[in-house]
Amino acid sequence: GKMFNDDWMRERGFLVEEKPTAGDLLKGKDLQLLSVEADEPVLNAIDKMRQHNIDQLPVFEGGRPVGTITDARLFDAILEDADVRTQASRVVMGPALPVLKIDATLEEVAKKLGNGSPAVLVEQVNGYGIITKQDIIGKLK
Repeated sequence: GKMFNDDWMRERGFLVEEKPTAGDLLKGKDLQLLSVEADEPVLNAIDKMRQHNIDQLPVFEGGRPVGTITDARLFDAILEDADVRTQASRVVMGPALPVLKIDATLEEVAKKLGNGSPAVLVEQVNGYGIITKQDIIGKLK
């Protein structure tokens, strides 16, 4: 048999199991994060969401995430006032998506997504990436 079992080795720091991180989930994804500026017209958000077939769009101001536009919020806002489409995106945005560091574990990402958030933003060197529930489901195959 083996001289040292894996548990013994792990306890003593000889075996380091690589846990998947938020950064791993972003690998192979289209790195261009789709977003809208807070002062851009709602119409721009609608166009981006339709064009790319996405149901949420982060809203940025000064390079930082300040909110999120979801298709549900858009739907309600337009039903209430069709002219909202010409107003600033901040008018229809909900709370910002949670932001995690690139080395956050898969569990941390899953926990944030489990709290009713449709996605999480991941802080990277060159801006932000986004992880959705679909990304995690795709990794679990």
